[in-house]
Amino acid sequence: MSNLCSYRPFLRHIAEPESGSSGDQRRTKRYRTYAGAADYFTCGPRAVERWVREGWVAGYRNTTGTIFVDLDEIEAAFAAGKMRDPRKRYGSKARIVPLPITREPAAEDAK
Repeated sequence: MSNLCSYRPFLRHIAEPESGSSGDQRRTKRYRTYAGAADYFTCGPRAVERWVREGWVAGYRNTTGTIFVDLDEIEAAFAAGKMRDPRKRYGSKARIVPLPITREPAAEDAK
């Protein structure tokens, strides 16, 4: 039996915009539907749906059942991470495994 039937993506209900402390400037969330976020990030709506399904970003459901995503949350989730030092040959966690070398018999060895 497929596990897709029992899967429930991580969704939050949209309520009031989150407010910061009294000293912080209040910023409204940039909610978009899957199609709107896909247009913004120039990808397909199924890619945005997959990001929610795989837990990269949260989905927000309003009272009508429409699911939205926050553009700022997507940008933060996919922000560029630290790059490896280009002076080093491999990354710090790279696992380099030597291949077994088999010597093929040369033409004079076959005689």
